[in-house]
Amino acid sequence: MKLMLCWVVNRFIDTVGGTERVVCGMANEFARRGWSVLLVFNDPKQGVPFYPLRPEVELINLNGTGRDLVTIPKWVKVGRELTRPFCQWGLSYFFERIDRIRKNVILDKLNDTIAEAAPDLILPFFTEDLMVLTDSPAAKRIPIVQTLRNPPKIAIGPLYPAKRRALEQCARVHVLLESFRSGVQKQCDVPIVVIPNGVTQYTEQISYNKKDAYRILNLARLEPRQKQQHILIDAFALLADEFPSWTLHFYGAATSDRYRLKLERQIRRHGLSDRIFLEGVTHKVNETLLTGDIFGFPSSREGISNALLEAMCAGLPSVGFRAAPSVNELIRDGENGLLAEPGAKSLAAALRRLMSDAPLRRRLGENARRFASQFEPEKVWDQWENLLKEVIAEKKKKNA
Repeated sequence: MKLMLCWVVNRFIDTVGGTERVVCGMANEFARRGWSVLLVFNDPKQGVPFYPLRPEVELINLNGTGRDLVTIPKWVKVGRELTRPFCQWGLSYFFERIDRIRKNVILDKLNDTIAEAAPDLILPFFTEDLMVLTDSPAAKRIPIVQTLRNPPKIAIGPLYPAKRRALEQCARVHVLLESFRSGVQKQCDVPIVVIPNGVTQYTEQISYNKKDAYRILNLARLEPRQKQQHILIDAFALLADEFPSWTLHFYGAATSDRYRLKLERQIRRHGLSDRIFLEGVTHKVNETLLTGDIFGFPSSREGISNALLEAMCAGLPSVGFRAAPSVNELIRDGENGLLAEPGAKSLAAALRRLMSDAPLRRRLGENARRFASQFEPEKVWDQWENLLKEVIAEKKKKNA
């Protein structure tokens, strides 16, 4: 059986995020299980993804020219943002225009690729990809499973009529958590399936013994609106004098030089250049997590965070925000971590509880490790394989 993974609207080469990691993990796992796997993307750069792929995975870049194929006029972007609140009432002109611009540039190449590859199933990772796919004549004969990697409101975005119709053409829509199901059901009539991310189960865990130096870790791309590392820096600054043996370490690529420079200035302003470190990307996630004592996770929202679950697998107690979707389900307050109200002061108060209480860190960390065991990768990939085989069989039966 042949599976086509579709990522044709956003860049892919050299991007380092949780979704990119899931894409490459899925490609590798299905190739390992004997599937023929094709990963189709659209990136100005030539090359391979940041996360390594098995040699059996076929890569097709619809671009590779060194420039973006799709250019959205500024006036269209402005119009989209101005009409975004009213999109659900039919004011979707600018959204549909952007869809048309993308289709005019990408559709022919994508359609030719699908016609030649003849996959048994297509799995797009963004609804923007779906909007291109559903206009492809070659794709109309192939079942589509749309995966939503964030809470539905974020992953689906403004739901104008054309997007609703596209979603309702899918054989299934996948969400990461049961709590996300209702968010899709309210917006469109489509079969929904819930499958979480699989997370590597580490054999080692952190040490809870007394030591001379302690580390708070954050593993995530540096990004201001979702990941919010600046809040964690302010929270740590409130505690730095009280806990001189603690340091704060950020691992991840910056989404922009502007935000990285802002964080550097923030660190210098607090006088903590010797206590807070922007470490860059790490290829040794397990080894890095094992050096930590607390996982600080100030995200405003997540789909289902691999980084957070991997921290739990390593036995790290975590601190996050109570209002952050997904984070507030994975972190169970007082059981495997602590949840704080919005803002640096509340985050600092939660961190203080853990930094000052080694038995609490041990109890929450050990509970976190047990909690994360339910996301064992083999079980998750079995669910995915069963789903895709079921959808393919349904299509064959319908066409028989």
